[in-house]
Amino acid sequence: MRILLTGASGFLGKQIFDKLSASYDVVTLGRSAQSTIQADLITSIPSLPEVSTVIHVAGKAHTVPVTLDEEKEFFEINLEGTKRL
Repeated sequence: MRILLTGASGFLGKQIFDKLSASYDVVTLGRSAQSTIQADLITSIPSLPEVSTVIHVAGKAHTVPVTLDEEKEFFEINLEGTKRL
């Protein structure tokens, strides 16, 4: 089984990757150079391989938007990035 994992360089993504990669073919998508597929979901719609499962844990977390610009960034990353995926 091939799994697509976004956010594999983040705290949660690292934990998921470590557990799944021992038993499954895990393709990672993210902005870091270590990602199998380098893409920024804020600005692009990546071309993806065929997978059986998608685990999407990339996003902006642990912050509460205070300004309108921060709120826009939060929704651009979390909502629109998910739509692009």
